[in-house]
Amino acid sequence: MINARHIRPSLLALGLLVGVLAPACGTTTATTATSHASAAASGPVSGGSMTIIDGSDLKTWSPFTTNNTYPGSPMDELDAVYGTLIYQNVDDQIVGNLAESLTTTDNVTWTLKLRPGLKFTDGTPFNADAVKYNYNWAANTEWGATSQAWIATWAPSITVVNSTTLTIKLPAANADFATEIANLAPFIASPKALGAATTLAAIKPVGAGAFKLLSWDPGVNATVVRNPGYWDQPLPYLNSIIFVDIAATASRITTVVQGEATMMAGYPYQWGSDDNEPGVTDVKIPMQGLFYGYLNTAKGFFSSPLAREFLYEAVNPLEVMDAFTQVSTGYTAPSTYFPSTSPFYDSSLTFPKYNGTAAQALLAQIKASGVPMSVQIVSTVEPDTERLGGYIAQVLSTYGITVTQTYIDQTILVQRCQTQLQFDICIPGGALVFNGPEPYSSQLFTSTGTLNMSGYATMNTDIAATQSAVGQKALYGAWQSVQQDLMKDLPIYVYGAIDRYLLVRDNTGGLVFSDGGILQKQFLYLCPNVCDAAAKPGL
Repeated sequence: MINARHIRPSLLALGLLVGVLAPACGTTTATTATSHASAAASGPVSGGSMTIIDGSDLKTWSPFTTNNTYPGSPMDELDAVYGTLIYQNVDDQIVGNLAESLTTTDNVTWTLKLRPGLKFTDGTPFNADAVKYNYNWAANTEWGATSQAWIATWAPSITVVNSTTLTIKLPAANADFATEIANLAPFIASPKALGAATTLAAIKPVGAGAFKLLSWDPGVNATVVRNPGYWDQPLPYLNSIIFVDIAATASRITTVVQGEATMMAGYPYQWGSDDNEPGVTDVKIPMQGLFYGYLNTAKGFFSSPLAREFLYEAVNPLEVMDAFTQVSTGYTAPSTYFPSTSPFYDSSLTFPKYNGTAAQALLAQIKASGVPMSVQIVSTVEPDTERLGGYIAQVLSTYGITVTQTYIDQTILVQRCQTQLQFDICIPGGALVFNGPEPYSSQLFTSTGTLNMSGYATMNTDIAATQSAVGQKALYGAWQSVQQDLMKDLPIYVYGAIDRYLLVRDNTGGLVFSDGGILQKQFLYLCPNVCDAAAKPGL
């Protein structure tokens, strides 16, 4: 039996982004120069305005609400106003921005060096004291920071050395700390502005980023204008950016094609031939996306490891992707966690393969164990994930399993799945995209991980070993252990991989991608006519 019901069917969110796991060899330094090469190659032009479409609403201007999809999410607005201390480029390198460097000699004590003379747009100094204030603020459970539990482990050990330098002593060696800061805690707000707010909703965004907030109509749009005091002159090139919230994918596409917006994030299967319309092109984000769902390992049907293996063997991943995309393009599910291009790839460590006969045999063992033969599928309110959940429900019902489908807004996914554990399969919108194994492996598979919605808590030691490993051999061995546990326990259901794209107007230049695909807004500019190839890649 399949029973579908909707909860708050209003907001389409793009969800979590992940992707190709490029080499992550414990980067310990942030480069001290920001490259203008990709922008300067085609002669950037100052002035003008862009409209960027967000698929989800900005709920708060807290600089530590960072667990969102990007590009095309509230992370874009936060980045524009606050800027980043450091960021991770598409080659998995840490690049300095408001900070010159984040370095270590032992992976335990890290030194953050800020650029001198920085100021927030309210005129107050952007200094080491301000950074310490922000991290102590985020460590307080009152403010609901996405990475509060993690930040709280090291915020008390921050020492201000001088106005531009502070040290952070970690509770244990962590070679990936710079990568984690870039992805999970890159934004710093004016202490004056944060201190004046009594609630998250009351926070007024004051940063030292390339832009400053001009106006905000919650759920509709936000407009930011050029920060004339930005440290990296002549950046930013644009005078303003308008972020517009549009829930429906089809409406986002139409808005770009008709020239009413500059860009949206998505996948080519969503826009069909619309990218061939006059004035429009698409740009590949050079980080592959991984499609996955969470399996509730704490209770219910999938609390049994056999049931999790059964899902992989019972459902044909090719047909799953056909249902998801509505395009029979031969998408295949990754057989391994790391792709063949990764230094941690091992062809022998694979997810279970589709095999109906083996699935039937497993189901008999599962029934004998007394696990309830019922599954609740929770997915976001968007056509792609609804079709996906519907197909999985249809397959499971043929095995005699009672399936209930529930559709919710992406905005309450964490509450429903992670906090309440009210699901058997939880399917977020979009794909998960990252440059290297971290920071998202630890966020997915450790007990305190911000992305751990599976109730899974048996990989803490393995992940800690990757962070303390010294040398490539030790690092390879540590990640082998992670993969072995992953294939044994299967806390997530990986069903596909895909490249993420921007659908953009063809006069869009300065596309510089970072972290999980977020655009560095300071480099964006408008070409007088059609941009040449050198303006496009941001690669």
